[in-house]
Amino acid sequence: MEAKGYIEKSDNGYKKVMSGSNVYTVSPGWKVLLRDLGIQPIGVLRRAGLPEDLFARKNAVLDTAEYFRFWCRARSKLSSTD
Repeated sequence: MEAKGYIEKSDNGYKKVMSGSNVYTVSPGWKVLLRDLGIQPIGVLRRAGLPEDLFARKNAVLDTAEYFRFWCRARSKLSSTD
């Protein structure tokens, strides 16, 4: 699933810019956090309908809907481990 938008060159590389929505940069720390919580990151990505290689992508971003879908799936995985 690819986020809609366009690529813009910035001083430190390229970034994806979404027209009319917020952009959330994907932190590699999210993967570590999920693992520390006992959650398989790949499972969250799959359930959220996001690319399985998202954490390996340089300058990865999510639009608002993708961002909340990711964290809602992570929360549901955490709730199901109780």
